[in-house]
Amino acid sequence: AFWTKNETLRKYFIRLLENTNNDDKYTDLFNNLDNDKWKVDDQNAIFILNQFVKIIENDDEYLLQCLANYTCTFGSRPLWNEITENTKDNDEHHLTEEAILEKVEEVHQSKFYLDLKKKGVELADNEILAVYIYTVNDEFADLMQKNFKIPCKWKQTFYYFVRGILKIYDALIYKKSTDRLPKRLYHPIFGQSRLPSQFEILSTVNCTENEDGAKDLAPPDGTMYVFEHTQTMLAKGKLIAAPISWISNHPEEKEWVILPLRIFKIDQSKTFVVDKSCKEVKITKYETFSAQLYGVDLFGKLGDLQFVKELSSKR
Repeated sequence: AFWTKNETLRKYFIRLLENTNNDDKYTDLFNNLDNDKWKVDDQNAIFILNQFVKIIENDDEYLLQCLANYTCTFGSRPLWNEITENTKDNDEHHLTEEAILEKVEEVHQSKFYLDLKKKGVELADNEILAVYIYTVNDEFADLMQKNFKIPCKWKQTFYYFVRGILKIYDALIYKKSTDRLPKRLYHPIFGQSRLPSQFEILSTVNCTENEDGAKDLAPPDGTMYVFEHTQTMLAKGKLIAAPISWISNHPEEKEWVILPLRIFKIDQSKTFVVDKSCKEVKITKYETFSAQLYGVDLFGKLGDLQFVKELSSKR
């Protein structure tokens, strides 16, 4: 069943269609949702289901995935319970309860965390924990990097991860001096293919700001995405990303995570590392999807963040 009274969900789906430029593609669906008097009775529910089928047939399944990320939760299920159940068969030492709690306390004492607090932003323990899980749990990280296809069993971790990244972005990146931001970000890809001039990356993107590190990471016969102009794009709110080296077991990699984005212009005529035959894809024009689409309570729990206030004023 779809919704009858859930106004929040209806408004989210409207924003989803608008922000992905699909309001014209699915005109009937958008117009019905945008009509306050339109209700989902039995007959209209069939219309909704048919529209979902159409979305799948058009290879726009990511729209339904965004909707699933927004709606599929375990309610008040504690994050700790979710992580414990999802990692109970994992024998990696760094995922034990003791090790995780030690890591959270280590973050509390770190310069990174104290700098955040000075700027009026404090990461909750759940947000620290979720970002840590992203850096050490292969299953969760893999799901995040495959079109945000997050099963319900990981939804709380997903929710707190995105919240943590958005908080860090607001406190340390948005409208800050470009001198402190990376000029480029590098993302390695296994394999090579001819890319279209415009495409979408519907997942988190793990990058490094270190060019020498990127050359070491460059896969043989692979591809290296090079995001150009990142200083300006980060500061202006066109690229939503945050460093995660503060919690990584490998801080020397200077790792960042970018949230899903659209690519508008690339140059794929050069080689990144010649002796590895690693192709370079220089990304020169791009923009992150609106933060309204990430499945978190943006205007509620995160309503005090600067960039969220500015988004709210434009609604």
